[in-house]
Amino acid sequence: MPVVLPNRVTCKSLLGIVAALCLAGCALQPSSSFSARIPQTHPPASLADDVTRCRDVLGKHHAPEHGSLDSTAIRLVNWNVQKGSTPQWWADLEPMLQANHLALLQEAAFSERLADAGGERMFFSFAPGFATRRATTGVVTFSRIAPLAHCNLSVREPWLGTPKATGITEFGLSGSDTTLVVVNIHAVNFAFGLAAFQAQLTSVSDAVQGHRGPMIISGDFNTWRRGRTLALTRWAESLGLSAVEYRRDHRVRIFGQHLDQIYVRALTVVASSTEAETSSDHNPMYVTLQL
Repeated sequence: MPVVLPNRVTCKSLLGIVAALCLAGCALQPSSSFSARIPQTHPPASLADDVTRCRDVLGKHHAPEHGSLDSTAIRLVNWNVQKGSTPQWWADLEPMLQANHLALLQEAAFSERLADAGGERMFFSFAPGFATRRATTGVVTFSRIAPLAHCNLSVREPWLGTPKATGITEFGLSGSDTTLVVVNIHAVNFAFGLAAFQAQLTSVSDAVQGHRGPMIISGDFNTWRRGRTLALTRWAESLGLSAVEYRRDHRVRIFGQHLDQIYVRALTVVASSTEAETSSDHNPMYVTLQL
């Protein structure tokens, strides 16, 4: 969500805002996350924690030993779950996991319960972002098959210095020699300029630059102003990606701009929809794709 200033702004808070504005002008650099501390339900064939290693591991392993997604119907849901702050979100999550082959969550608080949420049917890949003594939040990709590779990228919010996570997973596809790369991203938020936002996007494109096959890039992009939306659109087009559209669009808007997007490449959109939920401040997006 965008920053809302309090009604009473003190001298101390003004100094904080000035400092934040100075930081917002600095280039954002990808940094290593700490995925080794977070167990995955099934270790992928390759795991990487920075852009260079991610670029190196993608495309190195292939099905069938790791299984394949059905390339004729890939069902995906994307949802920012707002750290699971309402009791109802578990009840809303369960049918999503049952009905879809891929479930991409942002602002997910890691717990054993979350890791076990998919039961025996879903694999759990967690890319950590912000951590406190009580909890670690990040992005989660649930999948019906084990990933061939899993990359965790982490960048820092210019204002707050807190990490934002991106998870990149790779999967085999039935009836094809190519693989599917899936990017689950929670974009930086608290920055007035575009440098930090664009740097995070660039880290993703650098990581996946060697992949020429189908791709899905999905998540909460925090595109709460038009400049961010235009930068995201140009970046997606440079990768050959197209935005999924919805006839009835329940995605949350801030200042008229959608925060959440699903982009696809070399895949056909068979069906797409959104739903209004009360268990998060974002609404889930659904799409069915085929090769």
